[in-house]
Amino acid sequence: MHWIASGLILYAFAVPSSITGVAYTFYHSGILLGTVMCILATVASACGALLLLKLILGAPQGHRRPRMFSDLGALATGRISGANAALCLQLTNFVLYQPVALLTTASALQDAVQPEGETCTNYFIFLVSIVCFAGTQCRELKYASLLAGIALIAAFGVAGLQIYIAAAYSPDHGDTHGKGVGDHENHNHGFEVVWDKFGPPDPSSSTASVEMALSLTTAIWAYVPSLLIAELAFEMESPEHLSRSIALSAGLNVATFLAVGLSVWFLWEGGVDDPITLSEGWPKSSFAGRMLSSLLCLSNFVGYCLDSVPLARWCQRRFVPHFSGQWDMRSVGRYALISAPAWVFGVFAAVFVGSPSGLFVMLSWVTALTVPACNLIFPSIFTLCALGPPPPAARQAALTRSLMSDVEAPTPGRCIRQSITRTEGVIAACVLLWGLFALV
Repeated sequence: MHWIASGLILYAFAVPSSITGVAYTFYHSGILLGTVMCILATVASACGALLLLKLILGAPQGHRRPRMFSDLGALATGRISGANAALCLQLTNFVLYQPVALLTTASALQDAVQPEGETCTNYFIFLVSIVCFAGTQCRELKYASLLAGIALIAAFGVAGLQIYIAAAYSPDHGDTHGKGVGDHENHNHGFEVVWDKFGPPDPSSSTASVEMALSLTTAIWAYVPSLLIAELAFEMESPEHLSRSIALSAGLNVATFLAVGLSVWFLWEGGVDDPITLSEGWPKSSFAGRMLSSLLCLSNFVGYCLDSVPLARWCQRRFVPHFSGQWDMRSVGRYALISAPAWVFGVFAAVFVGSPSGLFVMLSWVTALTVPACNLIFPSIFTLCALGPPPPAARQAALTRSLMSDVEAPTPGRCIRQSITRTEGVIAACVLLWGLFALV
């Protein structure tokens, strides 16, 4: 897999679920704080991913390359408990995010096909779930490179259409007013008013701090590269080039966040909900609105695939380790049965928990429970553990045989310790502090 394809996968993994909430972040936190939070969150997440990549590249000779987040836990800590903790965290994120992705895809499809209708969302959930289940069958992330490219185009289309709709429609009534950016009736006039908007819209409000904290979470879960670092490095011929992929995806995330957030904020001063498609002035029935919903449906579908493919692959390796991997009818049917339980859970949760008003509760739980830990806290802890003393030889030998390889090799903890500098330890400590802040 080429490093550009890996970068697109990292970018497309989380951007579909956050791109429509960017304007909400700037509205409730202000230009200055929203920009700072976007940059800090992206840089911290990229540093966490680079720390994991350092662990991967520092793996001792003779061991197979780490393939999952749990392998990194074992490699850094030298303990089975480290592997199990990392595995539980990653699987929790993958499992809980599936119903969120199904529901956002179904909602976007409903807005594209029947924006003003009252059809039950469950019908659309069942419809998109069939397509999403088919996407899970690609088995490896390298086969999802084309989907990631499609998601990139769709994400750029969603960003551009948000800016166009904000410029062409009033935030109050959704009617086309044909005015330029400087002709909005409610647009800022004078640098004094613009300066006031560098902070929250109403700091004196009793809910201002809560709304600002909620809006800032968008910047935190908009970019989650650490969850896929091990999988992508395993499938790349030159895993050291994955640092370029991280830089590419981080740059795309910041560019999208700032372009959409600042543009929509300047065009629509207020009345921005999370997501923006729920705002009062959003023209659902317009051609631009329905086109945006179509692209959002496509990008969320890709996000579901990128989430479900590693999960299904883990189920296969765990329960059917001798799976042939062929593409004959028997193998395809067998793999479908392996991946079915997680898919059934996702559909069940989307229907009975997420619909019609539980989406934000589900997303909040996924964000609070797993994203800061997977993206920031665990990568920094892994790095700091690698700086510590290696585990006893007997326990390390058992770990080597069970998790890493059948070939005896030097202690992973000791080898990795030699490849990590003090500066990287300081960076890991800073990422850990940021992760604890994001968790709170």
